[in-house]
Amino acid sequence: MVEEDGPAASQAMNLLDGRDFSREQLVHLFSATNLPVVSTAFAQLRSQNLELNEIEPLLTNSLVMARMIGLGR
Repeated sequence: MVEEDGPAASQAMNLLDGRDFSREQLVHLFSATNLPVVSTAFAQLRSQNLELNEIEPLLTNSLVMARMIGLGR
């Protein structure tokens, strides 16, 4: 359900608990078009050292706020 990036994705993410996702899965969610999903994925990885190639999906996301998250704002 989260992978489908639909309206229910953020609810599914809350039910599943972001800590149940691998780092690779969370980075993949940086390209989601559902801001709560992007935000939750980033919150789980925020304290870890993210590589530039991992942040790239945020910087190219169609959501302005996701790009702002990628820029560290």
